[in-house]
Amino acid sequence: MGILVDIPKPKAWPPPKKGDEFASERVSELLEYGAKRDPIGDKVHTVFACIFMFCLPLATAPASISMAILFGYSVLRLPTTWRTLTPLVTSSVYWSILAWAIYSTISISWSSDKTMGWDHASSMWLMAMPIPVLLWPVLRKWKWFIAAGLAGVFLQNMFQLSEIVGSWFLDGNDWITGKVLSTNGYIGFDKHQGNGSLFVATAAIVWVGILLNNRKNKKCFRFAIVGISFAIFGIVVAKSRAVWVGFGIATAIFMILNITYGKLSCKKTLMLIVGLCVLVIASTSFTRSSVGKHLQDIKQSATSYFNDGEIKTGNQMRLHWAETLLYKTLDQPAVFHGMFGHGLGSTRTIDFSVEGQPVAKTAQHPHNAYIQNLYEGGFVGLGLFVFMLIKTASFKSLRKPSPMTIASFSCLVLWATAAFFEGGQNSGRVLALLFVIAAIGPISTVKRLSKC
Repeated sequence: MGILVDIPKPKAWPPPKKGDEFASERVSELLEYGAKRDPIGDKVHTVFACIFMFCLPLATAPASISMAILFGYSVLRLPTTWRTLTPLVTSSVYWSILAWAIYSTISISWSSDKTMGWDHASSMWLMAMPIPVLLWPVLRKWKWFIAAGLAGVFLQNMFQLSEIVGSWFLDGNDWITGKVLSTNGYIGFDKHQGNGSLFVATAAIVWVGILLNNRKNKKCFRFAIVGISFAIFGIVVAKSRAVWVGFGIATAIFMILNITYGKLSCKKTLMLIVGLCVLVIASTSFTRSSVGKHLQDIKQSATSYFNDGEIKTGNQMRLHWAETLLYKTLDQPAVFHGMFGHGLGSTRTIDFSVEGQPVAKTAQHPHNAYIQNLYEGGFVGLGLFVFMLIKTASFKSLRKPSPMTIASFSCLVLWATAAFFEGGQNSGRVLALLFVIAAIGPISTVKRLSKC
């Protein structure tokens, strides 16, 4: 725990509120109290937080183990850090997160599959929900957290590259899994194509923000170029079309906002677009098919589904899941289900099978966070979920933003867009990514995000 320093205790209650005189000074004083009172413990806390951030993009096992260590140590430090945590009580962002999580958990009481409901709730509460609380006492070290997360993504990129190189010598086999590499893409140690590449795409946006924020720092500029190159490579070879769409929209918004606020000229925007396109084309050479072909497949699959009712591809299966959930949302009693939903985890009890089509009867994750929230939580659950995303976006921080503030907002856009095609709210790691963005991204409580 370290040697405790005898210093004056700041007033922790009632917590400082926005608009109150000297509120920002009180918040700063409370944030610094834990470090001044227990300097060695603060350093150890920071190390454990960085280890967690490093492990989060890799896979579930290392992320879970590092989270358990960080959680345990944070509990031991509570006698010192509880005063530091009190400003969270007035955070509307944190309360919006709690509201959605608590309501979703309560809805298990009327779910038709309580086992699956508790499975989703455990992922939410054990991996994701503690993050704002665990990081807050050492939030001053947010740069270290970002660096650790980027290092973890870079390691994942190296695993992706090793899969490709290894397959050249192993007759097309994957050295990580020992299986023949499929056409699904190279995802490194992550077992889920969409989840893994979501972390890589987030890193790519952050690297671009760092690039623009440190154009005069040659060393940082070079690091950013290398990071962007490998991140784009990782996005392309993972072949997650949901992330491709999300990354495209998020990147477009990032550039538009930077131009709007005078952070990026049209000439430099064009140079950035050309550079990203070159990286995408170069990365495509490592895959079995082009990005354009995969995007064309989406259009063809959707056309076949809506015109002919064909359900053979993964895209068609997701469309079928979404349509079925929408159709069954207002099952009797319609008023109750429409308002409060069928309960967390209840999607697994739906019969998705279609006569004459190779469709599995059940699906644990229908791959659309919004429609699944509507079915399981009704309009209340969906409203709380969307409200949480809006509060996390923190539009107020975009009044006088830096490239890094815009980057954090764009990362949220990426997450929210990918959620149309994935069930990220059911994955502890993906939900953890959202709460990390909420903790050290748009929450610019401390204007430390204005400089990188």
